[in-house]
Amino acid sequence: MKTYTKTIWNICACMLIILLGGCADDDIIRNDCGSTLQETESHLISTFSLPEGKTPIQDTREQIFFQLRSLSDNSIQLMEGKIRKNAGILSCEMFIPNNLVLEDGDYILWLKFDEEGSVYPLSYHLTFRDKMVSMVRDTKYIYEMLNGEGTEENPYLITSTNDFAYLVSQLATYDSNYGYGQFFKQIADIKAPIPNCLYQGNAYKSAPFAGNYDGDSHKILNLTYLGTNGGEQSDAIGLFSILHDGAVIRNLDIEGADIEYPGNCCGLLAGVANGNIRIENITLNGNIKSTKDKVGGLIGYIEGNAQSLAQISIRNVRLGVSFSESGSSYIGALIGWAENASIQVEDISSDGIFKNLRGNNHVAGLIGKLYGQIDARKIKLQHTTLNDFPISGNQNVGGLIGEAFLQAASNFKDITIDMPIKGSSYVGGLIGQIRSEAPTNILIAIENFQLSNPANRSQIQGGSYVGGMIGYSHKTHANAFTIELKGESLFHASITGQSAIGGIFGSLDDTQIQITPASRLYMDNESLEASSGICGTLAGALSYQEPGKEILLDPEILVINPNIKIKGGNNTGGIIGALYNGTLTGTYKPEFNAANVIVSKIPRPIFPGNINSEKPYRENAAYVGGIVGYADKSTFRRLFTQPSIYGRSTVGGIIGYASDTQISDCGVKTETFNNGNNSAIMVGGIIGQASCSSHCEFSNLVNYSDISSGSNYIGGIFGSMVARTTVKINKVVNLGKLSATNNVGGIIGKNAGKGIEVYDAANFGTIQGIAGDKEYGVGGIAGASEDAITIYKSVNHGNITINRNAKYYGAGGILGYVKQGGAHIRYCCNRANIDYPKDKEDSHGIGGIVGSIEKASDNDDSYVLDCYNMGEINGQQKATGTLGSDYRGGIVGNLGSHGRCYRAVNGGYVRFGNAGVGNGNKKNLTHIYILPGTGKDFGATYIPQPTREDKNIYQGFDFTGDHDPDRQPVWVLGGTYSSENKMLPYLHSGKCYFQFAKYAP
Repeated sequence: MKTYTKTIWNICACMLIILLGGCADDDIIRNDCGSTLQETESHLISTFSLPEGKTPIQDTREQIFFQLRSLSDNSIQLMEGKIRKNAGILSCEMFIPNNLVLEDGDYILWLKFDEEGSVYPLSYHLTFRDKMVSMVRDTKYIYEMLNGEGTEENPYLITSTNDFAYLVSQLATYDSNYGYGQFFKQIADIKAPIPNCLYQGNAYKSAPFAGNYDGDSHKILNLTYLGTNGGEQSDAIGLFSILHDGAVIRNLDIEGADIEYPGNCCGLLAGVANGNIRIENITLNGNIKSTKDKVGGLIGYIEGNAQSLAQISIRNVRLGVSFSESGSSYIGALIGWAENASIQVEDISSDGIFKNLRGNNHVAGLIGKLYGQIDARKIKLQHTTLNDFPISGNQNVGGLIGEAFLQAASNFKDITIDMPIKGSSYVGGLIGQIRSEAPTNILIAIENFQLSNPANRSQIQGGSYVGGMIGYSHKTHANAFTIELKGESLFHASITGQSAIGGIFGSLDDTQIQITPASRLYMDNESLEASSGICGTLAGALSYQEPGKEILLDPEILVINPNIKIKGGNNTGGIIGALYNGTLTGTYKPEFNAANVIVSKIPRPIFPGNINSEKPYRENAAYVGGIVGYADKSTFRRLFTQPSIYGRSTVGGIIGYASDTQISDCGVKTETFNNGNNSAIMVGGIIGQASCSSHCEFSNLVNYSDISSGSNYIGGIFGSMVARTTVKINKVVNLGKLSATNNVGGIIGKNAGKGIEVYDAANFGTIQGIAGDKEYGVGGIAGASEDAITIYKSVNHGNITINRNAKYYGAGGILGYVKQGGAHIRYCCNRANIDYPKDKEDSHGIGGIVGSIEKASDNDDSYVLDCYNMGEINGQQKATGTLGSDYRGGIVGNLGSHGRCYRAVNGGYVRFGNAGVGNGNKKNLTHIYILPGTGKDFGATYIPQPTREDKNIYQGFDFTGDHDPDRQPVWVLGGTYSSENKMLPYLHSGKCYFQFAKYAP
């Protein structure tokens, strides 16, 4: 990195080190500043030191003249003397005649080589006390060829090209302060100097500047620099080479500039800027052809330092610079690279056609790379045609900033980016990438951001990490950033790439998102596409080191166009593609009712759009969700979504794949759910697959959606469950119709782990099993379970039909099939019909509560307890088995030799089967009561018709609650629902909340 500096002298400190001569004469008088005064016969010798500045003095001059002008009375005195140059300091001897009166006070000092010659233009402001220099305050160069005095009231006037050429030559050659503290005013349109106005070379030669330049709304035309590609090139190219601390440039148009093949650090106004700079009311027009780095339309490179950020204020700039042949990096329409800078930028705009801005890495519509902080307001960059990508590069490409390496809080307000943008990775409509090494959290406030407008639906294209606002955020510590979204923002662009593609954010690491309640985010994107996956309307991916970072998803705030199309491979979601350790909270809460199932109205969904309706995504994508495609260690609550959704595997209305994730108070009502994709597996109304290695809970969930013609693991709430620890599922309801080739269940398609506990579940949708095979099942609550499963307080209201001669191992109103035993079913009922037609007898169980329990042992303690069935059971066309092995039962089809069933009631007709248990060990069947005419009475007792409402008939049934901690009975006989239940016992509402609920779609 090349550093440009300006030396500041403390003259008194220098004088203490460097003194003239070694004289120890008692006649020499010294002051505190190190100056001396010595008396001779004819004159006094006053010695002092000055900073060298830009003097032509090479060594010692035995004769020089000091010209002093008094600032009190403007009198001028000329004295002879000597001067010696040593290590950047001028050691002076000034001979003061004995008869000369030199009053105490302030003077301007010039040097003259000849008594009759002109003064050297560099001046020094000195304070004399007792004819000795007591202070060197500053230096000021006199531009004697310019009209004016260089003051704010009477500035130096630039009237012509020659005047400007003179200014530049003096800045480059003589003025060591580069015009600091002086004022210049341009009073006419002028052409930039050509070589013969300055000196020979490859066109315009710029110089540093630290003064005040007022263009007075005039133009500098045809600024030209011509280097050679791969040959001679100069660094720091611009109207001024370097803007130093204190520079103010305003009211100036630079028009028709042509800079070709400069070295590093190039901008039309300045190649480099450092210190505190103010720029306002500037218009830029021209072309920069560069293969080097740090190129900006206004300034190429801004440099501060870590201890003192350069303070840059830029206001009211019109951009019209075209960047061509840019293989370079750090390219910005305003600034190429701002390092250790605090930038205030306001009212920046481009003309109707944004000039081409092409580069390699770090390319942006405002700043290629920023290291520091920024406050950006009222910026509008637009491009009115769609035939190209005016901003393009490789890595770190942004509509406003390519990469922002932030060290402090930053603000963006009233920003409009209305143009196509293209890059390979880290591409954003506002910022390509945000990074930080700051030890504390940094707030990034973004208010009123617009990406494109309805008249020009622009595109953002990239490879990976592409977002409508921010491509990627990277942290070096936890909780690196908080992004606060305020006001109204509109996203009206199609965004495409390979992976980590988001309507607002591509991918954020440890970045908290705060959406203020009064804000509005209008997602009017036509499409979002991630060919390799990880795609969502809000973000492609969000990741947090620690859980608990909550994001509010309010459909009144995050307003998504229902026509939006999201297309992606694996990990694609309506809101977020992949979420790690996040919390999403909405505003919905389902209100369940024991009579009407659910009384809450269908709310405005947080996501109403379309996911993967087009090839090849609909056939190939996995981990696809209406809210999130892939969720790990996250929490979802109070969310409602209404997508059209498609995928090949692990597809869910809320989450495609959920690992150690909690979800509560959520609902789904899809317009289309997989639309007959017969090869799809693990499809769930709420979650495609839930995998839990730590404690998980799922509660208050409702699915309204139909899922048709899935292949395997199809469920109204969960397509598949994999648990290695306790998982509790409470108060979940499926209202949609389901059909699948293999495993299908009203709540769970298939469970593949231990520890699943289901409470207060209800299915109201019809369920169809198409083919089935070995170890597959169909169930009103769970289709099949590989291992132990607990289902309590649950009911099935949806008719179950299975295609003739299908090969399912089990079909049941609550649970279809259990492979390894360990089925614990209690306080459950089936109130719908099960139709499983077969042409011949087999051992595949069909039951009102459970279809089949396989491989159970005494240790498994498989049981069906306190349950009843009121639905009809249709199985084989005729019975060919023995009394205890018909595999069709009103309660259980196949209980196995170790399963137990007791305190159960059947009131539904079982065709060609047993009214209680189809197949089981009779000694394990206790207190099973069946209506006469409902089937054979193996292991069961017929209920006497005239006395079926006599509680004494039902031995072991709890009608009192005497043994319940809450004094709540298990069974009720008579009362409100007696006739609906054929005068048979039914479960207390506290034991089975939804058993008599009705659903009218």
